[in-house]
Amino acid sequence: VHAITAEVTDSGGASGSDTIGVTVGNPPAVHVGDLDGVGAPVRSKWEAMVTITVHDQNHNLLANATVAGTWSAGATGGAECTTDGSGQCSVVMGNLKFDVTSVTFTVDSVAAVGYSYAPAANHDPDGDSDGTIILVSAPPPAP
Repeated sequence: VHAITAEVTDSGGASGSDTIGVTVGNPPAVHVGDLDGVGAPVRSKWEAMVTITVHDQNHNLLANATVAGTWSAGATGGAECTTDGSGQCSVVMGNLKFDVTSVTFTVDSVAAVGYSYAPAANHDPDGDSDGTIILVSAPPPAP
């Protein structure tokens, strides 16, 4: 990051200055560091919830990143969430019938101010996904 300072003096002799930082070269990368999915019964149907954890290239948790993705394989549509201070956010697909035994959520993009998305770096330490796509199975129906 390079600093640029501008100083201005008006015709009355008053002056002011400001400094901004400018990044030259590639911005730091951001990626998915974990995907966790769970299915929960809701009355006579079920819902799938996926919690996404976002990291910077140094594996630090990243707040205020917007994650967008797509549901498929039994569900349709997109979903979006913004990470909190713990670098996590969740998306939910509800109103699923029990004849839909599983659904898939795919992370399409991660956006954060000052970062570029590096999908090849996506990973999942507990191995229940590849960091980009996760399968969420239906739970047993509620009694």
